[in-house]
Amino acid sequence: MVNEAISMILKFLHDEYDPLSFSYDMPDFIIENYNDINMENKKVCFILNDNIPDICAEYERGKDPQGFKNAIKKEYLRILEIIS
Repeated sequence: MVNEAISMILKFLHDEYDPLSFSYDMPDFIIENYNDINMENKKVCFILNDNIPDICAEYERGKDPQGFKNAIKKEYLRILEIIS
């Protein structure tokens, strides 16, 4: 599940995922797969669950997505540090 979450994030960061859709889909994915993600990697689960839903909730249709992307990228880099 961690790899699937990372895949979603990478698609978003590479402009292959609509920002508004990502802002809804990512938190839903985290909620639906929380137990599996937590079993796989507790530290990654903490970052996904603690920070990313709040970042997603702040994004609104029509806003420049660059700030949103930057915030997600920051969390992505934190995840990479853990899994590397």
